[in-house]
Amino acid sequence: MDYMAFPRLAAFAETVWSPAGRDLPDFRERLAAHLRRLDAIGVEYRRAEGPLPWQTRPGVPGRPETPEQWQAKLDAWTSNLRQISTGPPLRQ
Repeated sequence: MDYMAFPRLAAFAETVWSPAGRDLPDFRERLAAHLRRLDAIGVEYRRAEGPLPWQTRPGVPGRPETPEQWQAKLDAWTSNLRQISTGPPLRQ
């Protein structure tokens, strides 16, 4: 989850709480300081230069690779959910 949330959360906060005229170089300086804090507490954030080797995990057993494998995984996770909608089923 860290990898997906950071540093996006910092950029989101910058957008929401900053005035309209934003200063990108200034944000980059603040972000660099924030990333050092994330490093210090062990957050596995997404680096600008790309993922670290252990963050890519290609070929890891059990990791779905194809859309069909992902669909099978999602079907397994949601198989015990009740349909509470009164409309038609989402999938035939």
